[in-house]
Amino acid sequence: MQKVFYRIQTSLSYRIIMCFIIGMFFLTNCARFTPCRLDSKFTPVKDRPEQEFLIGHYITDAATLEMIKGYEGGYLNINPDGSIEIRNIPISVFDIKSYAAGQTKGVDFTGTWKSGIHKESAHLFADISFDKKPTILNDKGYLVTWQILSKDGKAVIIIPLGDPDECRAVRFIKE
Repeated sequence: MQKVFYRIQTSLSYRIIMCFIIGMFFLTNCARFTPCRLDSKFTPVKDRPEQEFLIGHYITDAATLEMIKGYEGGYLNINPDGSIEIRNIPISVFDIKSYAAGQTKGVDFTGTWKSGIHKESAHLFADISFDKKPTILNDKGYLVTWQILSKDGKAVIIIPLGDPDECRAVRFIKE
């Protein structure tokens, strides 16, 4: 019996199968080894930003429009009264099934916001409600947190899109 297992383990087909299995493991889990670089052109904000830094009108950048085919640019407003408003953001930001189906239909929402620190990085925390009904998403509110970066002294908000392994996001840059 021991000779049978030895012959199987030393055979060429066994080695090919094992190389295939190990190779598939690395290919399907590549996100663990290749980090996402959506923020590579931006400067990290490590301290809690002042309200004046965040308050304003934001538009999507050119890279977002190239990344998400069929998406018409939306906008984000962060207001001094603590309210937030986003218009025409892909529903697939919030719903993985819509992302898998390739839906780029925009949804609108409003809510409240505050800034804070999470894992030594500034984040925008928001409690949002969707304006368009019906949607796949619930209408009782939705808690989110998005990273705050900067470029040329202006705030940048990165909102991940769909599957994190695919490294896609909607990036809003303050005007």
